[in-house]
Amino acid sequence: MAAQQEESLLSRCEIPIIDLAHIGTDVCPMKSVLRRIGQQLFTALSSKGLAVLVNHGIADEKLKAVYADLDNFCALPEGSQAQYLCNPVSNHGYVKPGMEQFDATKKELRHSFNITTLSASSMPAQEDVPEFTKHAVPLAQDLTNLSRVVLQALAYAMGVTPTALLACHSGMLMAEGRNPSAMRLLYYPPVPPEDVGPCSQSDVVHYTRCGAHADYGTFTLLAQDSEGGLEVNLIFLF
Repeated sequence: MAAQQEESLLSRCEIPIIDLAHIGTDVCPMKSVLRRIGQQLFTALSSKGLAVLVNHGIADEKLKAVYADLDNFCALPEGSQAQYLCNPVSNHGYVKPGMEQFDATKKELRHSFNITTLSASSMPAQEDVPEFTKHAVPLAQDLTNLSRVVLQALAYAMGVTPTALLACHSGMLMAEGRNPSAMRLLYYPPVPPEDVGPCSQSDVVHYTRCGAHADYGTFTLLAQDSEGGLEVNLIFLF
């Protein structure tokens, strides 16, 4: 007998799936496809708040390579990690557990490395994580290009010129203060076993990987794997 799968919004076909195949590039997009996808995005975001993008052109191998580099970074001694702590002005660098707290009732376990500039000098040194820059920069460029395509598609749907939203995001990953765009690498370690299940004590420290929060910025592109775990609470204000 096959194991029963947990029901989700995706399994119930309640999350729109948008196919980006044939959309072209951010520099030379296919205008007819761009208009169609723009309307699909507009409908999805205004009714559901999220959508699944497929055939976006970013290879899984690039994502896996950066995930492996982040794992290696998180395994470094705290002293080595400390030299890369996040700069509060540029928002670039390592955010260790507890530095950014969303849930005041629990200890958050999340590690993240925010990338707001592609300067090699701002990345972990080669002796710490040998291929971090080699892997992170191309992925960041791919995600920036994808963001530019999405911005142009949304501009069509909103009835403004295709360059209108691009102009508002011209400083992506340039760390020049023109907008707060970032590529955020995230690692969620396992929750300690004593905090799981009906026998957990009321007087022990309770943990969460990441507390409830609202993302900032125009939109978030989230690389979701097959593990699941993302929980979304949609609140629309009109």
